[in-house]
This record gives sequence, structure tokens and C-alpha cells, in this order.
Amino acid sequence: ELQAVRTAYGDARRTKLLRSDQFEEELDPEPLGPMMALMTQRGYLSRIPLETWTGGQRRKPVRPKGDRRRMDPIIQVVRVDGGQRIAGMTSEGRLFGIDLDRIPVHEGQERGIHLSQLYTIEDGETLVGIVPQPDSPTGGLIVATAKGLAKHISWEAVGSLQRRPVTMISLDETDRVVGILTSNQAKTVALYTQDGHVLLFAIDRLPPTNREAKAIAAMTLGRNDQVIGLTGTAERRWEML
Repeated sequence: ELQAVRTAYGDARRTKLLRSDQFEEELDPEPLGPMMALMTQRGYLSRIPLETWTGGQRRKPVRPKGDRRRMDPIIQVVRVDGGQRIAGMTSEGRLFGIDLDRIPVHEGQERGIHLSQLYTIEDGETLVGIVPQPDSPTGGLIVATAKGLAKHISWEAVGSLQRRPVTMISLDETDRVVGILTSNQAKTVALYTQDGHVLLFAIDRLPPTNREAKAIAAMTLGRNDQVIGLTGTAERRWEML
């Protein structure tokens, strides 16, 4: 029976056999140094080495302008160490883990790579913010929605973000996430609306919870107004620009 199979299907070997002294061992990729991760308004990601970003000793600082032709400016920049990953939050409240080596280096007016090129996302789902994923589960992630809800999820509850996105907050059909930041980045948080209203509060007012906990109403909004973003300061000051 084996002879019949060989006669019917046998062909030349397709793999090449080598002795152990005939091939070179694969070298580990060169580790990435500190990087600045960039996000455009439409959710494209790119990165720039920290040395290039700061300009070194002889060059002027880099001032990337996104893609002018498509009116897609860079709206967020975060520093990431070479061994870290980026955590990206979408408007649907899902958090994605992204390896730095999957993000292209920013050059000229190129926008970079879109989240949809790395993961499957839903129609209308957009990237609204990025933060460095910490090496150890300390601190937490602060999420804000257009209707003024806020939630502080501990990194320990977030998990590893290795393969699949994790849902951070439950939303109704008329709400969406507008931004994120980490409690390691901020001691004071500000929510701001499209009508120009700002609400400041200390991070202590928003204790960390697990992913299943409900968000709290952090800001009362006027009619037809909505939260469009959040920011924070690392020090306990009530000053920010």
C-alpha cells in the first residue's frame, strides 16, 4: 500500500536538509530603545526614536505634522520604553494591546498604520487614545465617555492584552468613549466639553474598580453638550493648559 502511495503521489523533496554546521543561528532582533508613539486624529499610529524626537545634540527638535493632504493632524504623543507595549482604547470601550515593532517609524508626512490593519474592529469604531502599558500591574486606566461617565480600572483587572481586546466599560447605544489616561500619568483629571466647560477632580475621587463595575456620572452636561476629551496633570495642582 505504501508503494502504491509513493508511485501515485511521490515527487521531489521540497525542503532542503542541512547539517548543523551549514546554517547560521537566527539572531534576536535588536531591542528597541525609548520611543515616542504618535496617534493622529483618524487613529493612525507611528513612532519616532526618542533621540530623534529630542533632536540629539546637533539637530533641531522634530515637529511631525501628520498628513496635511488628508487633514489628519497628530493629536497625541506618549513616551514608551523599548520593551513596553501600547494600549489603545476605542470609541466602543475596547482596549487593544499593540507591540511597538508593529508600528512603523514616522517619516515625512506618512500617517503610519491604522488600528484596523492590526486588529478586526467594528464599523464606526475608532481609536480615541493610547497609553503605555506598564510592565507591572500598578496604577490604573481612566476612561471617560461623551455623556460624562468616568471609570477607573486597575491594570491588574485589565490583564495582559496579549491576543484579544478587553472591554473596559459598558456603553448604551448613544454613548461612546472619548479618551483615556493612566493614573500614573495624572493626579488631577479634567473633563472638557464641546461647549467649553471644564470639570476638575482629584484622582482620589475616582477609586479603581474591576472591568465589570459600572461607570459613575462624573459631570453634569448641558442640553446638547457632550464631553470631547480628558487630560490630567502629574502633580497635585489645579493648573493645566
